[in-house]
Parts: sequence; structure tokens; C-alpha cells
Amino acid sequence: MASATGRHLPFVRGTRSGEVEVPLRVSPGAKHRGLRGIYGYAALRARVAAPPQNGKADAKGSRTSW
Repeated sequence: MASATGRHLPFVRGTRSGEVEVPLRVSPGAKHRGLRGIYGYAALRARVAAPPQNGKADAKGSRTSW
């Protein structure tokens, strides 16, 4: 799947139900939330305002609709 800039995003996958799965690298406790770019060839980088749970971003933050 290609992005708006024409870069290939090999980690973006379509499901049988027609949904799109995108792995995220989530940084919790951010002052500003949003997508921050590409994390190597494996995921999109995202920041969420929710504080970390047990030192990590919780599952709720990683399943947010943008």
C-alpha cells in the first residue's frame, strides 16, 4: 500500500473483512498527540496523551481511531 507521498508501507495489511491493520509504535504521556512518522519499516510512530500503564502505552491507546 502506498502513502500520499508515494512511499511504500510494507507493514500496512488489509484484512478479509476489508479493514486495514497498521502497527503502531506508541509513545505515552505526550504533550501533543498524533502521528509522528514512520518507525523504520515496521510501524507508524504515534504519540498519545494518556500516561503510561506499568511503564508502557496501554492497549487502549494503541487501538485509537484517528
